[in-house]
Amino acid sequence: MTTTTAKLRGGIALAIFILVTSHTVFGANTTWIPGGDVTDVDNWFKSGNWNNGVPTSADTAFIIYHTSSGGSFTDSGSPPGPRIEATGAVADTIRLNNASLLRVLSGGDLTVGNFFSVGEQATFNNIGSYVYQSGGTVSANALYLGGIFASLPDIGIYNQSGGTLSVPNGFFIGFNGSSKGVFNLSGGTATANAGMVVGNGAAGSMATVVQDGGTLTTPYLQVFAVGGSSATYTFNGGALNLTGSTLFANGSAFTVGNGTSAATLTLSDGGTHGFFDGLVIANNATLKGTGTENQGAVTINNGGTLSPGLSPGTITVAAMMLSGASILSYELGPHNPDGSAIVGGGTNDLTVVNGNLTLDGILNVTALDGFGAFGSGLAATNVYRLFNYIGTLTDDGLTVGSMPVGTMGFIDTSVGGQVNLFVIPEPSFVFLVGLGGLLLWRRHNRTRRA
Repeated sequence: MTTTTAKLRGGIALAIFILVTSHTVFGANTTWIPGGDVTDVDNWFKSGNWNNGVPTSADTAFIIYHTSSGGSFTDSGSPPGPRIEATGAVADTIRLNNASLLRVLSGGDLTVGNFFSVGEQATFNNIGSYVYQSGGTVSANALYLGGIFASLPDIGIYNQSGGTLSVPNGFFIGFNGSSKGVFNLSGGTATANAGMVVGNGAAGSMATVVQDGGTLTTPYLQVFAVGGSSATYTFNGGALNLTGSTLFANGSAFTVGNGTSAATLTLSDGGTHGFFDGLVIANNATLKGTGTENQGAVTINNGGTLSPGLSPGTITVAAMMLSGASILSYELGPHNPDGSAIVGGGTNDLTVVNGNLTLDGILNVTALDGFGAFGSGLAATNVYRLFNYIGTLTDDGLTVGSMPVGTMGFIDTSVGGQVNLFVIPEPSFVFLVGLGGLLLWRRHNRTRRA
């Protein structure tokens, strides 16, 4: 962990924070009155459930509700926090505090023009405030779980099992003071357009992301913890698309997948990604993309898949360790007329390792246009570059698995810094093609004689 990296962390987080909090001029206040409208006690759109009418796009909506019995909330709607299952719910700002609840259901639509703060003022039972989104659409200019103000920290929990969550201007989890924030994603799609910051490094703060499904996309993801703080991202299943830069530094390797559920990590758009404590791809999980991982080693466990590029492309890692049952899924196609390799360049899949490489696993090849064109003589062998590496090679033996019909593949590591695949026509295939041609020729001659 270098000084430059530490500055980068703070610099990026601070830039996002200033961008978000520069718009904190509050409009009129309206406060939730649970059960104010006895005909529909938890309906957001009933004016009787608010002390100053249903929030407009210029209003700050305070949702303050708590229960003297303690415990925790569920998505059943008890105690009765606001329920949104129709379009048109708006507010300039939402502040959900003192053990409160908000639900967005199928058909619901909520737009927050300024910021959405979940969990403030931990003065009652310390059970936190909850958002349950099982469907619908939520768009919040900025989202804070654990509160936006360092002087009013609490527990803020957002559970998304469906629908669409969009945060254009910063998604912060456990970001301020000793706040505690939790984001549970099990379904639907979540997009943090300006980035997601998990943790703040302050003593007593806690930030947690648990992804069991769904899709999260963000151009910047920071998971950062130092002494006295906690920041974790547990990625059990679903899809995580990192389209810009990433910084993981919380004392633990980031593991993709729980070994059972399908999980895909995509490092795309040429971004730079630092997993300081390592990156592990578990069984039934996949690493793909065109980004650069420039810090910890990447380990592909048995049953995990390395799939470079985005049909096709080049992925770059700091170091790589493959296992005997790691799966390498490559798309290969064009080559030079003499059979020599066209290396990477978006033409063929390639993995660049800026360090040591432990070579192992099973290679499966999918043919792109141009794969099956073979010359004669020496040109009858087509060569494809699988890896470039600059460190030490530990060759435990990469096995060729599935190949395009009619071809055979052989791994070659004789050239330092390279792992190549030699492809030739399958002898039986050549024989059958020749036999077929002979039979057609004989049939043609018989026809002519007749």
